[in-house]
Amino acid sequence: MHLSKSHHKIIFFLSLIFVFIIICIGLGFWQLSRAEYKQDLLDTFHKNSQKSINETALRELNLPSAFQKVKIKGHFDNQHIILIDNKTHQGIPGFHVIIPFISSADHHYLVNVGWYEGNADRNQIPIIPSINGDHTIEGFVVWPQKPMILKTITPLKTWPLLLQWPDIALIKQYTQMNFPDYIIWLPSDQQIGFVKDWSIEVMQPERHIAYAVQWFAMAAILLICGIIILIKTFFEKGDD
Repeated sequence: MHLSKSHHKIIFFLSLIFVFIIICIGLGFWQLSRAEYKQDLLDTFHKNSQKSINETALRELNLPSAFQKVKIKGHFDNQHIILIDNKTHQGIPGFHVIIPFISSADHHYLVNVGWYEGNADRNQIPIIPSINGDHTIEGFVVWPQKPMILKTITPLKTWPLLLQWPDIALIKQYTQMNFPDYIIWLPSDQQIGFVKDWSIEVMQPERHIAYAVQWFAMAAILLICGIIILIKTFFEKGDD
């Protein structure tokens, strides 16, 4: 069958529709995988956050689970405060404040004590109030993950130490202390520290499922449109 130039254009258009269908289906399945991940995250949080374990039990765990609730006695090392940059609270720029915590058993931990507001001048590092005295902290184990960073900046070895993300290997190097590869995040009911308005996940699993349905619906609409165009072009009577 001889194909006119208009038919070639339609074939090209149908090919584009097919590509967009594949993309929509792929995005739909990706949203479903995100929903499953978020649900697993919630299940893990509810399971591990029900009961605190003491430091002895924590040290016996080679790799404690995410959101394991722990209770440790000790004091903070205010000489080595770490600030994680580009953290906002209610639209206000600031930092997450991480302070080494030395337990009564002489073990070292990194503790996120909350959000602290930055100065109007981004070149000025705020003075972080010290947390003095002995304390019993009760928080959750969080395993940090390196975010997508366009340009890695080697921080100056000054205190407070300003970091793009909680790079524990670098913190070990700069402090000459041995920390586990997780951070203990203090919840909002702990009076120690600063603003603690944590959320363990950004989006509920149901929202991801709704987005997946939308992508699958878009793929179905494109498929129907493609079929209609195909029939009208090549199979209806009167076709060239």
